Amino acid sequence: MTRLPTAKMGFVQNADQFIAALKMGSILDYLKNNILRNCGSERETTDKVMMPRKQNLNKIYLRWDENDMNQAVSSVMEGHLSILAASQHYNVPFSTLHGKVKVRKEIAAGLNPVVKKIGHPSILSLEMEQALVERLLCLEERGLGQTALQVWRAAFQLAEALGIKHNWNTEDKVAGVDWFRAFLKRNSGLSLRKPEGLSRARAEGLCKEEVDHYFSILKQVLNDYQLFDKPHCIYNMDESGFPLNNRPLKIVSQKGKREVVSLTNVERGQNVTVVACCNAAGAYIPPLVIFKGVRNSIVYKDDLPPGSVVEMSDSGYINEDLFISWLNHFTKFKPDDKILIILDNHGSHTSVRALDFCKKKTT
Repeated sequence: MTRLPTAKMGFVQNADQFIAALKMGSILDYLKNNILRNCGSERETTDKVMMPRKQNLNKIYLRWDENDMNQAVSSVMEGHLSILAASQHYNVPFSTLHGKVKVRKEIAAGLNPVVKKIGHPSILSLEMEQALVERLLCLEERGLGQTALQVWRAAFQLAEALGIKHNWNTEDKVAGVDWFRAFLKRNSGLSLRKPEGLSRARAEGLCKEEVDHYFSILKQVLNDYQLFDKPHCIYNMDESGFPLNNRPLKIVSQKGKREVVSLTNVERGQNVTVVACCNAAGAYIPPLVIFKGVRNSIVYKDDLPPGSVVEMSDSGYINEDLFISWLNHFTKFKPDDKILIILDNHGSHTSVRALDFCKKKTT
């Protein structure tokens, strides 16, 4: 028989003593203070180990209206109401109103007050974000608008290049979603817009309005940089993919045979990309050739034109890093004047990194 403690830390021997102890509350106190407490502490420790940290998403900041706050500040500054009366009348926080009135008085006195901002400071400064906004709008005006993911990558690359501390995703090398939302709020002139589908854009691409619009942009750029009489400064760049496996022709084989094969150079799917570029005067830039793989080999340069460059990629196609590599290769052969490069809107060509590179090289 299990014996339970009583109020005097004795033990109950029968039902009558158990009921008497239960009425005195000693058993319940013992269970609460010992058994349940021990179980609770163990569960709490397990929760701390197993459960991830949760953000308090129910917090609501700035419960007051901006217009009410401005009216309250004006009422105090004009002497109609005290700070306390204005905060009660317009339903705004007293401390916040007091701080804004103080700032307004310092400005009126010709001082330069320090305005405190709510929340954590942004990882990128206002000047950096403004420069990023200008580049995004510059790309969008030329039909090279950036997706949200591309903006995340551009922000991460900017922070890394400037050595700014951040808590962004170093594995995927992108900024956070929270930062992007706050970035759009801080820059109200930006918004996520859904562009026209590619098939529709191609179908309407040769209409008179679209062609006139393209050549008006081209004419404006040529005028701005005075390139009409400089064909050696106007370049066209594009890349072409070449599959390494040849498509076999029909061969003579036994009638009814189930499998008919022909020997090819490589397995299906391998591709080589050639990035070619020339100017309006007919001069070519040595090509950049991209092979699929990781390890580069000197034999890949056999029979290539002098000055050619060989790069490797996982797919055999161009990407953002390889386009930057091509720009470095291109600068070795371009003239000293400002130049114009005409290319398509492939994702590797339209990154903020590429635009920054060209601005630094005065391209």
